Amino acid sequence: MFSLLVLAAGDVIPLLASGTKLRITDPSTSTKTLSWATFPTETSLDASIPLPLPFSLHSATREYIELDLLLFTSLPSAPTPASLTLATDFITTHNLTALSETIATEHTAPVRQTLHRVKQSMLNARGARPGPGPLAVFTQTWLGLALDSGLPWILSLPATLRAATADGAGWAHGAFGHASDARVLPAAGALLSHFGAVTEPRGHLPAVAEFLTAVLDPRMIFFTTSPRRIATGDGGFAVTPVISNRSYLAVPMVLAHVAGSQERGWVLEPFDPASGPEDVGDMLPVVKEGEEEVGMRDEDIFPVLPSDYADRRKKMTGAWRLRRRQAVFGCGELGLGRVEGGEVVVLERQRVYGAEDYDWGAIFRARKREVVVENLRG
Repeated sequence: MFSLLVLAAGDVIPLLASGTKLRITDPSTSTKTLSWATFPTETSLDASIPLPLPFSLHSATREYIELDLLLFTSLPSAPTPASLTLATDFITTHNLTALSETIATEHTAPVRQTLHRVKQSMLNARGARPGPGPLAVFTQTWLGLALDSGLPWILSLPATLRAATADGAGWAHGAFGHASDARVLPAAGALLSHFGAVTEPRGHLPAVAEFLTAVLDPRMIFFTTSPRRIATGDGGFAVTPVISNRSYLAVPMVLAHVAGSQERGWVLEPFDPASGPEDVGDMLPVVKEGEEEVGMRDEDIFPVLPSDYADRRKKMTGAWRLRRRQAVFGCGELGLGRVEGGEVVVLERQRVYGAEDYDWGAIFRARKREVVVENLRG
């Protein structure tokens, strides 16, 4: 009722809320199903976000909401190996890891405290693996994505970050995309040279310096700790967290105008409303303890994997289940609104039901054999 009233009042906040989904009891069977909506106590009420396209929101029940979607037809992808190698060399040559750590110390105390908590969470998730730390890997990933996306995208990113973090955008971590740190200028010139911009580099140098200043700023983690790029249909790219290789990324039409710092992206999977309840155990590895894995690929062991692996998405049916909501940024409004080339398509009157996200922790623990598969199923 809360979500319906807020939507009827012309506010899209319920469509952006992340948190625990409502569980609805069927009076006839006493079984519980998941709603598309979250608990209202987990919904931000700090500001109202208007609903500019009310006719793209058709109806809502406790079980589903019916609305028009901007659907990305490709999967979010990691940087190519070649770009990652080049990014590593670039970081080493220009000592960018140390510069990133220096930038972190120059923020306000609240921002530093939040960065410390996020960094610690990344360390815990990573475990005691050898190699560079999570922040160094994060910077390497961002530069790799930039090298794959090209110079026009690099030049445009500061402006889209400014829009995503402007007053009223829901960003609480300080201005972004405005600054240009003089310490990045040698690296910015080298990046321009990589793209062949050697005739008039000064014309682009300020924007490239703003780009590097932004991606070296650890506050980029507040957008996502696992950046991936996805084509936007206008020759550009958006950035979003990694999803599963069974999922699609979409933005409801009524959220296309929302700032990129908000979680306007919906991670969806085709769904048959007549199907039975989901069995979490079906998503755990199919190889049991003691079985040989010599020569087996992850695709042979795991029913679901991140989108860096082979595409396992089912055919679209018009009905979906919502795994989670997440940010889609780095592209601006126009990048989402255009539908050229088939990389972003408009789907009308799509029904979206509720679902839990995958238990990635259980999946990865099973991969490490910290817990045997049969016990996880129990």
